[in-house]
Amino acid sequence: SHHHAFYIKTKQMQRTIPQTPSCWLKFIFASCLKPFDVQGMIPPMKTMPQITHYQFGRIEIDGRWIHADLIILPDGRLKENWRRDQGHLLEYSDILPLINAGPDIIIVGTGAYGRMDMDSRLISQLSDIKLVALASLQAVTEYRNAIKRPGSVGACFHLTC
Repeated sequence: SHHHAFYIKTKQMQRTIPQTPSCWLKFIFASCLKPFDVQGMIPPMKTMPQITHYQFGRIEIDGRWIHADLIILPDGRLKENWRRDQGHLLEYSDILPLINAGPDIIIVGTGAYGRMDMDSRLISQLSDIKLVALASLQAVTEYRNAIKRPGSVGACFHLTC
């Protein structure tokens, strides 16, 4: 009866594992590659810039004080000395590099007192990108929380009024 059980097991194996030598090789090859494939598909953890402080007119990012408005791209790069065509009005064209980078969310720091306005068309123009606009100190907090969550984050900060 012991031999009979063994025979049933091998019959099951014959059904699940391909029989021809070339298929065997493909099967073994695919089994070896699978774990690496899965790993390769997971992008390396990108480290987003850390904002440590914000005060009127300046922001500290990764231990360095920056004194001009800036954009943080979803890949972690900074675009410093960010200017808007209309100064205190944020328009689609002002954040084009950010939009083109395709983040899930854009956080806008509208200044210490929130004086930077947004073009009324902006939200409808950003069809699939969530936009969160807050006074810059609150925007910093929102940014810190957002980079801990899944999804790509972009941001832009007006540092003065």
